[in-house]
Order: sequence, then C-alpha cells, then structure tokens
Amino acid sequence: MKQDSRKDVVKDPEAISEFWEWFIKNEARFFNAVQAGNVEDGFFKLLAPRLSKLHPGIFFLTGLFGSKAELVLTPDGNIKNIVFAEEIVSMAPVLPNWVFTALKPPTSIENASIQVGDYVFTKDNLHFFANEHRIYPDEIDLSIVYDDYNENADEIITSGIYIFLDNYLGELQSITLIDSVTVMGRDSADQELIPITSLQDFLTWRKTEFVEEYESNYASENNDSFSVYKGEIKGGFPLVAYMNTQLLEWENKPSRPYIIRISLEYQSTHADGIPDDETMIALNNLDEALVASLQDGSTYLYIGQQTGDGVREIYFVSKEFRICSKIINELLSEQAGDFIHSYDIYKDKYWQTFERYRKHYNL
Repeated sequence: MKQDSRKDVVKDPEAISEFWEWFIKNEARFFNAVQAGNVEDGFFKLLAPRLSKLHPGIFFLTGLFGSKAELVLTPDGNIKNIVFAEEIVSMAPVLPNWVFTALKPPTSIENASIQVGDYVFTKDNLHFFANEHRIYPDEIDLSIVYDDYNENADEIITSGIYIFLDNYLGELQSITLIDSVTVMGRDSADQELIPITSLQDFLTWRKTEFVEEYESNYASENNDSFSVYKGEIKGGFPLVAYMNTQLLEWENKPSRPYIIRISLEYQSTHADGIPDDETMIALNNLDEALVASLQDGSTYLYIGQQTGDGVREIYFVSKEFRICSKIINELLSEQAGDFIHSYDIYKDKYWQTFERYRKHYNL
C-alpha cells in the first residue's frame, strides 16, 4: 500500500519553536519586503515551504498594520486546521516590527471593502435575509443580496462575498456560525432585505438561542443499536455500512453539530473491493483505536462506518472541532500504518450526511 507523506509531518512544540527561530533570523528581511510591497519574492516564497512542512493546509496573509507588519495564519475555511493555526500563533515571539494573528480578524463594517476582479463589496451594496426551514429550524441559511449581481460572474461574486464575510465577521465566526450561503441579485430576493450591517447582531442572537436550547447528553449505554446495511455503488461494487441507527433518530442532533469523517484507503486481494481478512483486521483495529481516543461521550459520539471500493470511512459527531482534530491527526500519523489516510471536520447540525441510512431504517 502506498504511504501517505503526511505521516512524516512533525507537529510538536519543538518543531513550532524551530519555525519561529527561523523567522526571527529573517524577520528584518521579511519586514523590509512587506514595507516595499515585495511580499511574493521577498517573503512568501520563503515562508510557504517552511509553513507547509510544519502543517499542510495553513495559509497566510500579510500587510502593514500601522507601523508594523502583520502576518495572519489562516486555514482558509477548513475547520480541522483552525486549531493548528491557533497553536502556531500561540507560540509566536514578541517582535517590535510584527503582529501575529491566528485566523482573519474581524474589521469594522465601515472599513470592510473588498474588490475581486471588477466587483467591489461594501456595506452599501450588500443585504441579507435568513431562510427558515421547518424541518431544520436552527439552520442558519443566509441569502446574501448583492446590488451589482451578474449571473455570468457568479463564481467571482460568490468568492468576493465569502471574503467580505470573513473580513467583516472574522474568519472564526464566518466558518462556525453560518451553515450555508446563497448569493443573488435584488430581482431574485423574495423577502425583505436587511442591511448587511445587522448581520453580526443577527448571528449573535441566533448563537445565544442555540446554546441555550441544546445542552443535552446522549445515554449511549441505553440507546446504542447498530445495524448492518449492504448495497452497491457505482460500478456494481458492494458497500457495507455499520451504523448506530438508534442514535440517528436522536432528537437533539444539533447539540453535536460537527461531523468527523475519517477516510482510510486500502488495497485488497478481493476483486470486488471489499477488504481481505488481514486488511479487515487492521481497519477494525484502527476503528477501535479511534473510538477509544474519542471516548468522551459528552462531547463525541460514534456513528459508525462504511466500507467499499477500497475505502473505509469512519464517522463521529462532536460538540467541538479543536481537540478532536489534534487527537485524530496524531493517532492517524502514529497508527494508520500504510493506509493512505485523511480526515475532514465539517458542520452539519442535523446530520443530513446520514439521511440515507435513516430513510432505510424507517421503511
């Protein structure tokens, strides 16, 4: 089996300290590059490989912050990497010419102006309204209305609006509070438009309501009931899933709004893509190690796994995304062996990811 190169990435405090020692040695050169506007050649080309070695998936922005240069480390919307950006910045040195920031910080709405291509986004040409869903009442589904919307430039405009939201709300709030966004022009709006300046207050109100409503725990020792599903995927290959069907009926799903999906690619001697005996044992051992590592039932719940066509996916749901990301990253690096491995953490308040299993269960 092919090894995943990410196994070789070191993410301990010593590696972070070495990174900052390297930065200190070069900080005067980097500061001059930012001042001169030569960030690509004089800064980024040197920073990128060092940061990628420390942790892949961390990106960066820079610019002048008064008389200082600011370096912002960002996961660029990827929830699982938030904790690693924060961890690196938490160990940053105090330097007279520099400000180090984890995640894009919020800016005053008066100063939140973004230009992408020929389109400019400001508080004056953006509005919003919230879409309500009877089945998913706590979903924060926003329609962002842009005065200069052009359907032919939808991709550019949508990108610009996401950048605007990151800058206005701050990246952490933008990622964790908003569930989905639809971009449109005024002609397509079917509700009263609210000034974008009110979005922060709206999200704060919805967050308060959400926290107050969902503080329940799941009594797994009394309720767990797993079922086995067998089906076919594209190409006629078999797919076998083992899911906690009782948990999927739990009414307080939004109390664990983050889905953890761990993917393990394997090779099998079986032509149908189902693991051979040796591979199955290794996959099950890793599955059990993950369950044991995420054993805090008040925070994480094991949903189950599915296997087929050379991939096993293991699923958990979680209240948080920082600690579990570190746990999973470390465990996979140490125990995944030759499996090509990856994991994702994303928000899905009502666990729609697993709806196909609920529908089958309720037949």
